[in-house]
Amino acid sequence: MWRMQGRRGMALAAALLTVGAAYPALGPRLVARDPGQVLRSSGWMSAHPAGEEERVRRVVEAFFTGFNAMVLEGEGPWVQDRCEALGPLYKPFCCEGSAAGYLPRGYFRWGYGVARAEEALGSMDPDHRLLHYVGLGVWGGLRDGYGHEAASRIADEIRDRRHRSLVWNGFGFARAALRQEEGEPASGLAPCRKLDTEDGLPCAHGYGRGLWFRYLGDEESGLLACGPAADPLSDACITGIGLASAFVRPDRLDRVLETGERLAPMQREAFLRGAQAALLVRHQSDAHFLETSIGTLAPPRRDEVRQLLATALACYRNTIERATFYDDFMACR
Repeated sequence: MWRMQGRRGMALAAALLTVGAAYPALGPRLVARDPGQVLRSSGWMSAHPAGEEERVRRVVEAFFTGFNAMVLEGEGPWVQDRCEALGPLYKPFCCEGSAAGYLPRGYFRWGYGVARAEEALGSMDPDHRLLHYVGLGVWGGLRDGYGHEAASRIADEIRDRRHRSLVWNGFGFARAALRQEEGEPASGLAPCRKLDTEDGLPCAHGYGRGLWFRYLGDEESGLLACGPAADPLSDACITGIGLASAFVRPDRLDRVLETGERLAPMQREAFLRGAQAALLVRHQSDAHFLETSIGTLAPPRRDEVRQLLATALACYRNTIERATFYDDFMACR
């Protein structure tokens, strides 16, 4: 009897060792996401098709190219090479996705916690530093049942306090865009209402970005989901929609301006504030690509966009060294 129990124990130990040895190799494949499946299960729809379905598909593929490369292989030049290969239009989404994959990579390898993420991602790809913080927040927003706790833990551990609000921006985006049960007019900005004002506003910015994707570029439907003007988070949500509108379409900025012109004055201001932020990040990603895109616009659109970009760059220079950088930049005119 004792011999039989001993054999069973040895067999169990051997099985555990086998599973343990396989876990670092097989585990990441359980976390990696199929972009096609994400699109099929997203529940995204639009009452007024904006003709952006193909672009949204390619954005999702770019994001998860970066995410899966980081989860499966870890940080390194190969991740950046994959993102560069996508071209300047889609590269930033890939870089954001690679940052979102950094922390889940740590489930299977030592040394992938928040404490190291900032330095590792920054040294790997310094031109997309702002998107790295957003990506870390996206991972928090993807966590089932633990989203707020995960995002809070990430934000609290960020060493560069200038950028902690970007974590909440990413969280809000994930909640609106990548979780089917949220991002609807009935739920509104519920994930952001659980936060205090300091974190609720950047969350609402991200939530608005997510609504742009949920409604496939149909800004009018997204604006309705931001809630009434009396809602204290509504303007921030509209800013997020403006950010996504310009960030996804840097080569179609005339359409962004046309959308802004259809809005009421207060909504227009919030919408263009988001477009301004998008131009900054696009400029950091590839200034030549952005300038070439702006150059294709006819006057006066070209001048309008160049003024928005000039304001964004000036605001960035004036606020980047402040501990309250994010709030000050987003409020800058």
